[in-house]
Amino acid sequence: MSVKVSIIMPCYNAEKYLDMSIGSVYEQDYPNIELIVVNDGSVDDSESKIFKWKKKFEEKGFSLIYIHQENRGVGAATNTAVKAVRGDYITLLDSDDRLLQGSVSKRANFLNENPDCAGVRSNGWYMKGENRELIIINEAEKKITDLFTALSLGKTNNWPGTYMIRSDVFFSIYPDKNIFPSRFGQNFQMLLPVTYNQKFGYIDEPLMEYYIYENSHSHAKDPIEQYYLSERNSAGWREIYFNVLDRLVKDPKEYKKYENMYNSVYYRGALYRAAANLKKDRMVECFGLLKKTGRMNLDDRVVYYSVLKSPKVLFWKVLCKGKAILTKK
Repeated sequence: MSVKVSIIMPCYNAEKYLDMSIGSVYEQDYPNIELIVVNDGSVDDSESKIFKWKKKFEEKGFSLIYIHQENRGVGAATNTAVKAVRGDYITLLDSDDRLLQGSVSKRANFLNENPDCAGVRSNGWYMKGENRELIIINEAEKKITDLFTALSLGKTNNWPGTYMIRSDVFFSIYPDKNIFPSRFGQNFQMLLPVTYNQKFGYIDEPLMEYYIYENSHSHAKDPIEQYYLSERNSAGWREIYFNVLDRLVKDPKEYKKYENMYNSVYYRGALYRAAANLKKDRMVECFGLLKKTGRMNLDDRVVYYSVLKSPKVLFWKVLCKGKAILTKK
């Protein structure tokens, strides 16, 4: 019999998307699936939508496990779901996204055939309105071998639905089946620890659709609102990262290395957001903190001095241009 795959789906007020997301799981051709849906205190009609699918799943030989809890956030919902996992492999799917046909079987088969891999990732589609584009377009990103470092440096994505991990590796890190229940994410604290000192595979094929909606948890229509939303989310993800790092890395020198890696990404992002929104005090603060990581680059300095309208920007622009010329040779 094929190994069981557990699909975790946190749900909050996702009534209008559930037929798409749960339906995409139901349509999978893999024979041994359990879908664990945690309703995180929805006040819409999500519950009845989920129950309508439960009988269909059972008739197909799948399992749909439904859990209801008071609203505590997506991380807490995932933490609840983890305790119900009975599968050999785990993947996550947001309640407003969709798996493409063959997504589960292709990733499960890869792990069956590659027992040395702790997990496998794949490509997918960004969906916004009628437009779509591939999540991974860079060939170097497809060939990443050290996924932990790549995630620390923001060199690849960690979207739910693009990864599948081995349950035994995951539970060796979380034997109490408790992840950090952050309101700012759920995939990062599950995926990141499984990539530490582990081999991961890659399937160069889009196997899911990641939908981008206006005024969602990560996106807002108003630019100022988007600025503060991005600041809040970035701080939340940073908290997740260091919670995982504290759990995994005990050597002080190694810890400092990864600390500087992630902080450079965090403060660079904050610097560029502040510059774009003319938040000069925040920009000056982030410039100083980014500099302390030892990972500041020429572009960072150009952005900073351009907003300050400092004469120094000319010097850094010349260096950037020279570097670009040398890189082409």
